[in-house]
Amino acid sequence: MIEVERKRLDEVSNGGHARKQEECEQAASDATTARQEYHAHREGERGLREELQRAGKKAEQAKEACDAKEKDFLEADERLRNLRKENGQRRTGFHSRLPNLKRAIDQEKSWATPPIGPVGEHITLLKAKWSSILENSFGTTLNSFIVATKRDQNKLSDIMRQVDW
Repeated sequence: MIEVERKRLDEVSNGGHARKQEECEQAASDATTARQEYHAHREGERGLREELQRAGKKAEQAKEACDAKEKDFLEADERLRNLRKENGQRRTGFHSRLPNLKRAIDQEKSWATPPIGPVGEHITLLKAKWSSILENSFGTTLNSFIVATKRDQNKLSDIMRQVDW
C-alpha cells in the first residue's frame, strides 16, 4: 500500500518527490560532514592558540634579552667614545662618578691611612692585546680601593654610598 502511494506521488510530481528526498538526504550528509570538519577545526584552533601563546612568550623573552644586549652595547659604545675623546687619560676607563669619590676621600681627614685606589689606576698595561685578559682576571677588582683598617673600610663605604658609587 505504501509502495503504491509512493508510485502515485512520483507520477504526480514527475519524480520531484524522489529528487527532493535525495536532496534532503544529501543535505543531511553534508551537514554531518560540515559538523565534523567544524569540530576538527576547533580542535586545531585550540592547539594553534596554545602555540601562539608559547611563541609570544619566547618572543618577549628574546626581546628582553635583545634589549639588555643593546643597553650593554650602548654603554660600551659610550665608554669607547669617552676613551677616544679623552685620548688615553688614566681615569677614562673608570666610572663617571670616580672624580666625586676621589674628591670626597681627599676631603676626609680622619683616615688612619688614606685609601689607595682604584686599583686599576696603579696598573700600567704595556700591550693592548692583554687588556681583555687583564679585565677578565681582575674583574671588578680594578675599581676597588685598598684600606688599612676596618674603621677606614667603614668610612670608605659610607663615602661611597654618599656619592652613589
